Amino acid sequence: MIVFIYIVLVFLILRFSVTVFNFLSNPKLGHYGKKFDDKVSIIISPSSVDATELIQSISCQDYKNVEVLMVGSNEELSTTAANAKGRYLLFVDSCSVIKMGLLNSLIYRAKVFNLKLVVLIPNRSLNSFQDYLLEPIPDFVLLNLLPLRLVRLLNLPWSAAAWERHVFYDAESYKRRNADSEEGEKDEKRAETLLANGMILSNKRTSVNEASKQLLSTFDRNPLTIAVYLLFLIAGPLVLILNSQLAFISLPFGLIFLTRIMISFLTKQNPLINVILHPLQMVALTGLLISGTLKKLFTSGIHSKS
Repeated sequence: MIVFIYIVLVFLILRFSVTVFNFLSNPKLGHYGKKFDDKVSIIISPSSVDATELIQSISCQDYKNVEVLMVGSNEELSTTAANAKGRYLLFVDSCSVIKMGLLNSLIYRAKVFNLKLVVLIPNRSLNSFQDYLLEPIPDFVLLNLLPLRLVRLLNLPWSAAAWERHVFYDAESYKRRNADSEEGEKDEKRAETLLANGMILSNKRTSVNEASKQLLSTFDRNPLTIAVYLLFLIAGPLVLILNSQLAFISLPFGLIFLTRIMISFLTKQNPLINVILHPLQMVALTGLLISGTLKKLFTSGIHSKS
């Protein structure tokens, strides 16, 4: 049991260290004053949500050399992007709103750091209790597991499908990626993952089913990885509470508290609400991952029999 407790503490400290790194390195898309005139194709991903507000926000941009392409289904996405005329492609969800300066800032990052891909983590509009319960969970998971700045600094390939609803591509790179070429694989490593810093606001109302799918994608739908993560995330602290003295328990509670505060400031969410709702969010996280994993395994079993 003592070995498990030490492993849980190491896991907690590692996650806290990643959060501190993200907080200090501040991986946000900056507001840059430089202006560009490269053509940008804005491709609005298929969704049941009306895109009127998004289109209005695009028309209000100071960047005018754009074309807007609506996609009717996921099957049309690649074809639409291949026929786009822009030097760059910006994929956005129809339930989003983009703010002034986004396009110039993205092009600046791409040119200065020779990037082929920029993945943006949008800020979230939270209104209902379900929003406050579910929406912060993916940000919490990502920002205490992945040091975002290292994606570019270490040329790490980006493949988390859960975050590809808001992506900025070099158009030629996107075509090479879809062709599964060797150059396309190299382009995947010339990527950066950034917080949108208020320049993309997602108004998406995430359902329980969608939240489960997004979390599964974050873990590459690997049941073993999910099981180990939940073991140390949920079972670990419970074991510490049941087997440790109060002074010893204060360490994990303090780290969790500071983690929620730092991630809340990074994502422009209310830190007090996230701290208060943390136990419920962790229960929701556990339920979403377990139900999603069981559904995946059950579905895979049916398909394999058929």
